[in-house]
Amino acid sequence: KPELTLTAYKELLNKNNSQNTEVLDKETEEKNTCLKLWKILEVEMQLTQISSAEINPFAWPVTPERWISAYYRDPSYYSSVWSEHNAIDIPAAQSTDIFAPADGYITFKRDPSDAWYAYVVLKHANNYITVYWHVSEILIPEYTYIKAWTVFARSGWTPWANWSWPMTSWAHLHFELFKDWSYVDPLEYMDLAI
Repeated sequence: KPELTLTAYKELLNKNNSQNTEVLDKETEEKNTCLKLWKILEVEMQLTQISSAEINPFAWPVTPERWISAYYRDPSYYSSVWSEHNAIDIPAAQSTDIFAPADGYITFKRDPSDAWYAYVVLKHANNYITVYWHVSEILIPEYTYIKAWTVFARSGWTPWANWSWPMTSWAHLHFELFKDWSYVDPLEYMDLAI
């Protein structure tokens, strides 16, 4: 019996009653899930362990224009917006290139839209995860392995530009770092002699 292609299978189901489309949707969803898992396994195998001898394993994702505008768990940030700040904000002009601070892969991204912040999540070796908020453009697809210093996105958040909120006062990169699924201060893992 010849094997049906997905297109032929879909056409066959459309000829039958509408209840059969649920079967196709489930099959398509399963194929997409399998493909996604395969991509994750493929990029996970490319990660190389970060040496424990490395004191500062991460490079800066952007070169700060004016050092840091908001620090990790900055008390002044909390007092002004009543929200914990589990990141550092690095001033950077609109559309500044964002570099991967270490080898890794894009595990999740939200593309820019008028409805919400755009951000990118990179997975690195040794259970490190970096998150980049307020991006104006994402250049690399999900589950793509990238080497350190690869440009994968561009910064954003100039006041009143697309994808910014009225309360922002400058273009910047909001940079978060996780180790073993817990927030850590990014400055403790980066070279401060820039």
